Amino acid sequence: MKLRYILLLSVIGTWVSAAKSQSGASIVTELSENNSAFVFTSPDGKYAGGYSNGFCHLYSEESDHTQYFGTEVETYVMNNANNDGVVVGAVSGYDITMSTPAYYKQGEWHMLPLSAGAMSGSISGISDDGTKMVGWCQKGWSNVPCIWVNGKVKTLKYPAMDFYGMESIGAVADNISGDGSLISGRYYLSNGRTVFAIWKDTDSECEFPFIELSYDFDNTPTMQFPQMSDYITVEWGDPLYEEQFEQYMEAFNNYLAQLELFEKDEMLDARATYMSHDGRYFATVVYSMGMQTNTPARIDMSDMSMIRLNDFSDAIALSVNNHGDMIIADPLLSYNREPYLYKSDENSIYKLNEWILENHGLDIMNDEQGINSLNPGVGVAGSPIMSADGSRIYGYTYDEYLQANNYRIRLDQSMALDKTVDSSSPFEYFNNTLAINNSISKIEIFDLMGNTVQSYKNKSANIDLNHLAPGVYIVRSLSQSKVHTQKIRIQ
Repeated sequence: MKLRYILLLSVIGTWVSAAKSQSGASIVTELSENNSAFVFTSPDGKYAGGYSNGFCHLYSEESDHTQYFGTEVETYVMNNANNDGVVVGAVSGYDITMSTPAYYKQGEWHMLPLSAGAMSGSISGISDDGTKMVGWCQKGWSNVPCIWVNGKVKTLKYPAMDFYGMESIGAVADNISGDGSLISGRYYLSNGRTVFAIWKDTDSECEFPFIELSYDFDNTPTMQFPQMSDYITVEWGDPLYEEQFEQYMEAFNNYLAQLELFEKDEMLDARATYMSHDGRYFATVVYSMGMQTNTPARIDMSDMSMIRLNDFSDAIALSVNNHGDMIIADPLLSYNREPYLYKSDENSIYKLNEWILENHGLDIMNDEQGINSLNPGVGVAGSPIMSADGSRIYGYTYDEYLQANNYRIRLDQSMALDKTVDSSSPFEYFNNTLAINNSISKIEIFDLMGNTVQSYKNKSANIDLNHLAPGVYIVRSLSQSKVHTQKIRIQ
């Protein structure tokens, strides 16, 4: 696994700005009018938005316009959107803790019902067709996970009693895959711990992937947490009090000894776990209580595997796309973080700004109208998220007054993070050579500025590229009416 660094200098520019590279990649920076920062994007990246303390904003690429929402007497939450621009969240009055689940569509907010007995709620995920929305409703001190199907609310099932034999505090649903087949969220244990949960259908209880990281169920406690009232029945000062107190302490220590065998050191941070649009990947963090570390990790649900980015011990996961590429940021507790890109096909980590510069020719930090132009001297790209194919990236940094400075990055579609248009490659690349697997009607090689440096027709023999200058190039081929695009590096 490679970790690369680049030192970038700061420049001062204008408050609202845009920059475009010769490859077609571009960046736009904009000062948030109500301090809401980007926290979600639609799968295709054509819509994006966020919220902060009841104030929201929504950007549409089609209109190239940002709408702002919220007043002192009417507040909003925006959590997610689909490709039709339907945005899910909540609406409330002055008290933002008493919210109504709602979605925003075609310029209007539409309220949805709460589950029976609930006082408040919010929606956090939406399917592609908009018929399924997931979130939570609050009943007393507990949350219950909910799904709204065609506007009708249903409570998702979860264990009433937790792993300790105590009553659960509840659960919430956070994400839903584009096709609506998989839901993920959080399950709250009686002791305050939070566990990653998934629902594979709406009629079964949730499951707990990778729960073995946190618990040894072969050593489940045989006793419940001892209640003092079960052991001490007399007032302090009574001759029996000391004896009963000793009995209680013995039971309490026995319970702690059982917990030590039952509880393991690591847990998935279910509060910061993000699903790819197709439901295959999750970006998360493995928290070690003993080491006090936060290690980013990516889960592949197709084979239940996990990749940990062990070069980081104080980071947060922010986004994962359908290709398994993941954006993380370091450090965890910081207003302005340094984002990194994990490239799944290379099993490599790059600083995000370096990767974009190398692969798309766009310096998002130091171009005349890059991030530093709006927030001089910030030096990092903050907390970004990306679309399902990686062609759109949205993020924010904070200035010295904690004012949100948002940015939008658009990458050339043909050279996005998920570059392959057809998965069956007609060639292989090694040792500066294109090894042709099938006859190719046309093959072109571009530099990062979009200039054609080599072009061939009707090739079936290997192509030697040692004559090209060292660097990164893009190869695009046409074979049997199928286009394949791939990045190569000439050594």
